[in-house]
Amino acid sequence: MGSRIRPPWPVVLFLVLVACNAVYGVFMAEGYWDYKNLVSNLLFFLMPSCIFCFSDMRVIQRCSRAQLIALPVLLVLLYLFLYREGIVRLLYIVPFFLLFNRSLSPVSRLYVFVLTLCILLLGDWNSRATLIRLGGTFLLSLLLWISGAFSSGRTFRVGTVLIYVAPVVFLLLAVHTDFNIFKIGEDYEGKYVLEDEMVEGYEADLVGDTRTLIYMENIQSAIQQGYYIWGHSMARGYTTELYSDVDMISWSRSERPDSEVGILNVFTHFGLVGVVLYTLIFIISSFRALSRGRSREMKLLGVWIAFRWMLSWMEEFTMFDINNLYIWIAIAMCWSPAFLQADSLAFRRFINGCFPRVTVRKKDARFRSINEN
Repeated sequence: MGSRIRPPWPVVLFLVLVACNAVYGVFMAEGYWDYKNLVSNLLFFLMPSCIFCFSDMRVIQRCSRAQLIALPVLLVLLYLFLYREGIVRLLYIVPFFLLFNRSLSPVSRLYVFVLTLCILLLGDWNSRATLIRLGGTFLLSLLLWISGAFSSGRTFRVGTVLIYVAPVVFLLLAVHTDFNIFKIGEDYEGKYVLEDEMVEGYEADLVGDTRTLIYMENIQSAIQQGYYIWGHSMARGYTTELYSDVDMISWSRSERPDSEVGILNVFTHFGLVGVVLYTLIFIISSFRALSRGRSREMKLLGVWIAFRWMLSWMEEFTMFDINNLYIWIAIAMCWSPAFLQADSLAFRRFINGCFPRVTVRKKDARFRSINEN
């Protein structure tokens, strides 16, 4: 059940901006590490082009099935060679399917549960974003189990609006008042700590503020160097004192290539123009799913896309990986007529067709791959 889509205008504009920024980056680069930064950032910021490929149900199914088949083997082979958080990055395919656990066949649901358990057992519990990513997705997935007002289309729309508005409101409050959302855990400082897997003897405070200084340095650097409108190019980063001794940077410039906060990386490389275009892709995609999607699953996907955008204000590393791939797959689905017109039964067939065939109950027609119909 293939599907061709018209090029979405916000995606096209953003990709044009990326192309212009890449040329700008060539002139801004001053050495090897700048060019390396340019290439790695280019790989990530070209990911919106995935929309044109993953609007086809069959492509998503084949891609997902191959990954889910390979995952158990890779986990065993790489356990001896990679640190645990590196292995967990391979499992970031899980949140996408965890969102639709209500629509999965029993065996497929068990498969997702086992992979989720692997994340919790192997993952770095100091990574609050991982816990938020899984926890938030699981809570959203419960809406498919609830019937009535709490899972209605209106609830989805209101919730999505609040999700998109919240980060901007919190940022304005932090700038103009004494309220800082990242500091709400200060009263509990030192009470929730875990040893860091990567640094021996280091304990991470799970409720500590690790983002305010990053925001301050990013914004101050942009204002002082005058790149807050169009960005510093994908070859350059932001001026830092906080991380000047620990990151692979150009020490002569005291410049850090990227930060842990996804939306700040968009701001650093593309300025306010890039942030607006990047955000428009998410907003328009969400509301296309909410207003045009026939199934509750597609409407829920629109809320999840908003949730992942909100998470980018806290973390979401801007790198070419499975985690970000499935965000752009979700966005592609919001522009695909095939997904928007699919009812819940068709969506269940699609989502179960993403799993290895051994996990699909052949006797149950509701859970057959869409390719078998």
